[in-house]
Amino acid sequence: MIYLSRQQGQEGPYPEEEVRRLHAAGQLPPSTLYWRDGMADWRPIGDLLGEAPSPEAQARLQQTAVAPPPEADAFPRYQQPAPRLNNYKSLGALKQTLGVLFVLVGLGHLTSGVLMFLHGPETESVAAGLVLLLTLPLSWGTWITTLVWVYRARTNVELFGARNLDYGATFSFVSFLIPIVNLFIPFLAMRQISQASQSPRDWRVKTPHPTIAIWWAATLAAVLIIMISGILGGIAGYNSAMQGTELADSRAILPAPHVFQALFQVFCAAISFSVVPIIHTISRQQEALRDEAA
Repeated sequence: MIYLSRQQGQEGPYPEEEVRRLHAAGQLPPSTLYWRDGMADWRPIGDLLGEAPSPEAQARLQQTAVAPPPEADAFPRYQQPAPRLNNYKSLGALKQTLGVLFVLVGLGHLTSGVLMFLHGPETESVAAGLVLLLTLPLSWGTWITTLVWVYRARTNVELFGARNLDYGATFSFVSFLIPIVNLFIPFLAMRQISQASQSPRDWRVKTPHPTIAIWWAATLAAVLIIMISGILGGIAGYNSAMQGTELADSRAILPAPHVFQALFQVFCAAISFSVVPIIHTISRQQEALRDEAA
């Protein structure tokens, strides 16, 4: 197994094929050093790859920040500290609660969408509206609980030894509440939480939960539908004002406005359903890490 030192600190252990993959992907800067069992010192990564050592790597060897391990079989410097289990935040109860809540919210949105699509505008203020009236408060409560889960999950991976994640626990939490930012950062933060929950020390090489991409895509699609519907509705209102016609008559540009609302509800359902396996998997992985470290 191989340990790497790219900029500061160190990473690993990695199998040699993974190191070669990182090099082929351009993720190892010229100054990268490596160390493996049996070596007396760190060496430029070029030695491992059959390339000439770079000047940057040679210069780093003269620094004291990256020193050889005291013993040949010892873990190199910057060894990760033992997890502080007394600060671990349990996710078990939240996992079960959020699973039920998100399924209920998803069913509410899906039911509203189906009613709007099948029966048209005449049901928007009756059956579909009633379902939404019940769903929206539940949805708010669900997402508030989700923010608590996100904060705890992000805090936990750092306790287990994950380092150099791009988003801290507080910002991962707050990013859900900031317009525009909440279209990107929560999903990127969740990807890293998912990776670090699999293996805190070498989280960069792990694959995030695939459903995160579905969650992100459904969210962007829902926002896009709102934008399109709003733009077309604004055009219809403008035409009505310019032509002196009734707004209902000017909405010919929206041949089926209830379809946009139905699609929006369907994508909201997809958002709710897609979050369930993400929360379940990450919670289970962190529980396993806790058990291993106990």
